[in-house]
Amino acid sequence: DMVQDAYIKKHNTGLPEYKALLRGWGYPLFHIPGNHEYATSDGHGASVADLEDRVSREYYRRHLGPTYYSFNLGKVHFVMLDGTQLIGNKTSEYSCEVSPRQLKWLRQDLIKAFSKNRQDKPEKLVLCCHQPFFMYKNKTATTGCITNRNAVFEIIADAMIKEVVVLSGHIHFSDIVNDVVANSVKVNQYTHTALCGPFW
Repeated sequence: DMVQDAYIKKHNTGLPEYKALLRGWGYPLFHIPGNHEYATSDGHGASVADLEDRVSREYYRRHLGPTYYSFNLGKVHFVMLDGTQLIGNKTSEYSCEVSPRQLKWLRQDLIKAFSKNRQDKPEKLVLCCHQPFFMYKNKTATTGCITNRNAVFEIIADAMIKEVVVLSGHIHFSDIVNDVVANSVKVNQYTHTALCGPFW
């Protein structure tokens, strides 16, 4: 979460102000959306059937770019996923899941990136998503986690990737989950607390 969704309309403070704070940092930042970039900025978007075509996503894309994408840094392939799907008519309600369109894209992305024929084939995969896939105290928990994680790791396994590092946020405390096996993929997940998490 880069901003607080309640302030976008209430105080007219959101992603433009956030971007202004980043000017002059001198190094690249790779963003993915959290639930607080979406909720109250969605307006009438809750009536849109396709999860990818909500008004709030256009607000995010206009200021920070795509809501999911991938890139290589050296020998590491990074996949950035959007785990927030707005539901119902109340714009503050959402589910933690990777949309069907993203799953289709993920399969194509990994097949291309990890093709045996590529000379610059990456050696590692890092998966970034606002919501974690697992919780340390209860590795089968789904509350606050990506609920369709099995579909994600099935795609990773089909791409013949044996190990993945997950970077996430969302929850208000730091959390590390090591050596979980999901669909034959070894997962090491690092969840980073929000800057304001301790205050909450």
